Amino acid sequence: MQKIFDKNTRKLLLSRWEDFVVSFITKWCAGNKVSIAIATDEYFDMNLDCIREGQEGDTPLCLWIAPEDAHLLENARMTIVPKWNGETVIYTSNQVSKRCWCGSSFAVEWRENVTNKHEESNQEKIKKLSGKIASLKGNFIKRWTTPERVIYLSQELLTDNNRIFTLNTEQKLIIIDDFGETDATISISGIGSLEYYFLLIESTSQKRLIKSLDDHQHITTHLFVNESHQDIPTPKKNHELVIEVHGSHTQVVSKSLTLSSNPVLTRVLSGIRILSGHSHEATLTQRSILLSDHAAIAQIPLLDVHTNDTKASHSANIVSITPEETFYMMSRGISDEDAKNMKIVSLIREVIDHKYLTQADIQGLLIKHQSNH
Repeated sequence: MQKIFDKNTRKLLLSRWEDFVVSFITKWCAGNKVSIAIATDEYFDMNLDCIREGQEGDTPLCLWIAPEDAHLLENARMTIVPKWNGETVIYTSNQVSKRCWCGSSFAVEWRENVTNKHEESNQEKIKKLSGKIASLKGNFIKRWTTPERVIYLSQELLTDNNRIFTLNTEQKLIIIDDFGETDATISISGIGSLEYYFLLIESTSQKRLIKSLDDHQHITTHLFVNESHQDIPTPKKNHELVIEVHGSHTQVVSKSLTLSSNPVLTRVLSGIRILSGHSHEATLTQRSILLSDHAAIAQIPLLDVHTNDTKASHSANIVSITPEETFYMMSRGISDEDAKNMKIVSLIREVIDHKYLTQADIQGLLIKHQSNH
């Protein structure tokens, strides 16, 4: 056995399971990022090796890893640390050649040279499967220790187009939806609270309709659209997230943030429709950030209220990051690029800030912004 994790990280992992799949995911800001996922039966046809982790007297952890990457665990240390969007894995090793400012992304030179671009590697398969397993078993993690139930949506959960989830007063339901490949209607029944995260990272046009069917529901939605990598023209995109209220005594909060450097228009509609019932409260907020001079965003805040007994408000603004906003940080030795990133992250936090986003593939939230000014 070999020691890889610190005491607190081992304790955290043991509270979840004893077998994990470790993968080195490529195409992050500095090149690679470590992913640690619960090992399930679906992984075991991938020809992975088990590395036993721990010291004498410890409960051993089995780390399943692709054979070509096994040596990356030699003399390596990994620590799971909390971040604003959940958790991240900090990997340290003498094989790291450079590291991104975000702390969790790094480069290993030899790995850049041996990757076969024409053949799907085990790591790419693991990444895809990790998303699928997290989607089907997302509420497995921390299910014993939290009053919240987490579900990661996938194609399997959206196949019937009108998926029904039931709330209860014992647990808040967290739905993380980064499956940007199909439109869908999601119905919410029961009494309780829902937080819904809709994450669109360079996605095709997507629509979600959230139907609140019963009384005494508290629904908060977080829509994040990231077109910050698209500095070349792409087809026009239309994204929509609408909450439709059918009960009474419903509280709805809708937040959205759009980043874009895309010269082709990105249209984002965030809406709340209150069709019946009484004693409702609705708040809708839209923000957009233009990351280049030629970026184009159209944001549409929709409040469609059909009842009199409703308190509703909305706000919307489109801004760019000005030199004045980054001047102070640059005067303290921070580069212009990092200053812009810090500003973007602070704005993202206002819309997306939840500890259970670790399994969602939100690649690009912290990626370095290449200025097009």
